[in-house]
Amino acid sequence: MRERDRPLVLHVVEALGGGVQSALIDHLRSVPEFDHVVLGPPRPGHATGEALVPPAKRWVPCPRRLDRAAYALHRIHRRLRPDVVHAHSSFAGVWVRASAIPTRRIVYTPHCYAFERVDLSPLVRRTVHGVERALAPRTGVVAAVSPREAELASDLSNGAARIVYVPNVARVADVSPAEPVERTVLGIGRFSAQKDPYFFADVAGRLRDEGWRFTWIGDGPDAYRSVLEANGVALPGWRTREQVLDTLASSAVYLHTAAWEGAPVTLLEAAALGRPIVGRRIPALASLGVEGLGDTPAEVADSIRALGDPDALRAASDASRQLDARHSGEAQRRGLLEAYAAVLGTAPDAEVRVP
Repeated sequence: MRERDRPLVLHVVEALGGGVQSALIDHLRSVPEFDHVVLGPPRPGHATGEALVPPAKRWVPCPRRLDRAAYALHRIHRRLRPDVVHAHSSFAGVWVRASAIPTRRIVYTPHCYAFERVDLSPLVRRTVHGVERALAPRTGVVAAVSPREAELASDLSNGAARIVYVPNVARVADVSPAEPVERTVLGIGRFSAQKDPYFFADVAGRLRDEGWRFTWIGDGPDAYRSVLEANGVALPGWRTREQVLDTLASSAVYLHTAAWEGAPVTLLEAAALGRPIVGRRIPALASLGVEGLGDTPAEVADSIRALGDPDALRAASDASRQLDARHSGEAQRRGLLEAYAAVLGTAPDAEVRVP
């Protein structure tokens, strides 16, 4: 291995954008004593407005097609000889673990296992689950972003894999405090099957005549847009990260209607800003301890309606602050140091050295 002053982590990402990019940037910032290089293709339409370089030393774009991405990974790994290879997302997990990279060097963060996707057929989900189980022995450490993800990782490896909880975090210290506008509800993200704008629109339609105003920051296919607009949802399109956080800070409620998730950063940003959170009950959010979850649009609408009471609103804000406290930057740093120490063969609190 090439000698160097600081250990090098090669981050391999299926596609840069959205929540995965935000989570990745947080990882880079949490452990600045490592050098970081990112390999992955851009993801058009999912820009977050956050700079990847720095905190990474550099970003190496690559094709998204599996064979070409695998070749790009082979070339950069042979040239850099990184001390840790950290795969982010299911597809990147396949590229890395199906390569010749030594198992003991691999850290894998699924950011929600692909077999959790409810838009896939049962056959495809079983196939993806089988691939994950087959590749589990090729995983040095699973750095799980939620208790749900850690539980699934343990099941896939039959309890044999090293699993470390590395919570996602929200960094909102630069957001100016704001007085929330009463009865305003905000959703954030690209219109997609995962985020399920149809569920969001159904909730909005049930409350539009009761004085509640709904906004969704994001964009996507026209089919989703037309349904949202038909149910009275304001659609300002994409905004900069600063504008999104400012709008979030001034909204009365954050609504998360995704059909599957890992540990969504936008939800954690709402918690960090003390915004009450209402959401769809899915295993990931339940495992994070999010309150105010409902199984149907009617139940979710009832949860929002209840927040018209000032006491209920304050209690929901307190619950969000408690959620934020469990997802501190210090907790993420401890988890990453533990995961990387397991790969490097050092103690988590020891001075970082290349073995």
